[in-house]
Amino acid sequence: VAKNYCTRIIGINSGHIVFDGKSDELTDEIIDKIYEGEKREESDEEE
Repeated sequence: VAKNYCTRIIGINSGHIVFDGKSDELTDEIIDKIYEGEKREESDEEE
């Protein structure tokens, strides 16, 4: 969801920055590093 509304995203895991960049550079692989493979719920809500 953040990729749709932000131009810059900072991903933190266990107190460490694992991603700091443009939202269009954020990949599924990086998201997995941020969440350590935890199941993510995606919102289907339209605003």
